[in-house]
Amino acid sequence: DPEGPSPSSKKSAKKKGGFKKPAVKKVVNDLGPSPKVKMKAIFIDIVDIKDKTGKVSYEGTFWKGFDAKEDSRKIEEFTPELEVLFTSVKPKAEKKKAPPKPKTTTVTLVTDGKRVQSLNIMNKKLRLKPEDIKESFLNADVTVLTDARVELLAKCVPEDAEINVLKGYEKDNKDPKKLRDLEQLLLAMVQVPRVSAKITILRLKVLAEENLEAAENDVNTVMMAIDQLQSTTALPELMHLCVHVSNFFNAGTKRVVSAIKMKSLEKFAQLKSNKMQEVKTLMHFMAQISETKYRVVLEVMEQCSNVKAGAAIDLSATDINLSDHDKLLKVATKESEAWLKESYGIKSVASIKDFVDAVVKRTDDLIKRKEEMEKKAKIMLLRYGEDPEEIELKEFFDLVISVVGSFDAALTDNRMLKQKIARQAKAEEVKKQKRAALEEKKKKKAEAAAVALGESTSATTPQNRNSQILRKARMASRRAPTRRKMRPSSSRPSKRDSEDSKSKRNLDISSRLDRIRSQVMGDESDNDKGSDSSSSDSS
Repeated sequence: DPEGPSPSSKKSAKKKGGFKKPAVKKVVNDLGPSPKVKMKAIFIDIVDIKDKTGKVSYEGTFWKGFDAKEDSRKIEEFTPELEVLFTSVKPKAEKKKAPPKPKTTTVTLVTDGKRVQSLNIMNKKLRLKPEDIKESFLNADVTVLTDARVELLAKCVPEDAEINVLKGYEKDNKDPKKLRDLEQLLLAMVQVPRVSAKITILRLKVLAEENLEAAENDVNTVMMAIDQLQSTTALPELMHLCVHVSNFFNAGTKRVVSAIKMKSLEKFAQLKSNKMQEVKTLMHFMAQISETKYRVVLEVMEQCSNVKAGAAIDLSATDINLSDHDKLLKVATKESEAWLKESYGIKSVASIKDFVDAVVKRTDDLIKRKEEMEKKAKIMLLRYGEDPEEIELKEFFDLVISVVGSFDAALTDNRMLKQKIARQAKAEEVKKQKRAALEEKKKKKAEAAAVALGESTSATTPQNRNSQILRKARMASRRAPTRRKMRPSSSRPSKRDSEDSKSKRNLDISSRLDRIRSQVMGDESDNDKGSDSSSSDSS
């Protein structure tokens, strides 16, 4: 039928036995235990460093000599729990977010009017006469050329067009005092030989300490992070355990491997459990078995404590700063020699030359230290099976921080869950104790009442019985309603009627006394039977 089977035919098919489910394909893990159910997929990055012959080689990494099949016994006892927590379920479709709109940028142009305004402001802040500026540069007078003034003068360095105009004005022997203050400032700077290079040297006194100290701190911080990752034992052990778990998940596929990359461990924190109230993610499970059996892994946070500081360092910015510093240093080195020759033995100029030489030596030492850091970084990346040409050091640091952070968070969550369960158990025990105490109290109260009742019944004597009978009779007679017949007010009762009513009352009283006597005698017989049974029990 081109339109397909009818609904009635479908119903009949279901009645006969329904559609047969395909048999679950058995998966095999060549490097460890295999799951009995279909597991969630965990996509891992395989270490595939190849040697000259094109074969995969783990030479230079901690994966060399690692027997994944033999070492997989570490997780055999945990595989049933893994099957319960991470069976394959259909993921919910996520809503796609619209891409952010690109921000528009604006361009600002600098006009000549702003240049004039800027020069006027700088000149007022300098508070120096043009001749004082010229003299201080020639003599390298650092008492006049303070750090703040050098920064201001660096912004006032004449441009090429301004230099040509000012030199032409000076060549015509025109009076410089007729110029405005900002032109006189520029003219004084033009008259200083290589004024821009001299300002570079003076700025270097301020910038060298800042730049070199910052670069040295950055290099040392990154070096400490590299050394930690090179020497840690907890992180490789965690990766070994993750290999076994991933092979258990990927049994029967091509993803059963003996070595994985750091990026694979991020997916352990993303894979959610089927029982979120017990174990949230696969990383929580790894933290659980580590705390239970493989406690060496718990030291991973302490052994990688400097990696976060190392990842915060922007080495590209450090390189740029060093490159700019090197350019300044080359200009300063050349100018310091020329300045010393034209100073005719001025001591302040000679001290500047010594300062530049010291900066050169310190910079060379820093560059050597940085080259050493880069060599160590390559060795460390190779140890973890990473290709230094494909991954940057900062990117690897970020991966380690993400993995260690998720492991630490999982460990904290597990401990908080244990504390919560312990608190609930303690609260339940307190409730149980309160209920038991209440039941015991009720039991004692009932026993006391029974004892009191037994004493009261045993205390009755024959004399007391008669008095009780009479007391009950009187009370009954008082409670009994008096029945009177309504007679007319004019008629009086006869003597015969009064005698009949009196005999009737006596009869009622005697019958009530008989009932009360029989009731009391019945209670006494019950008490006697109880005492007999108690005496027989005691015997």
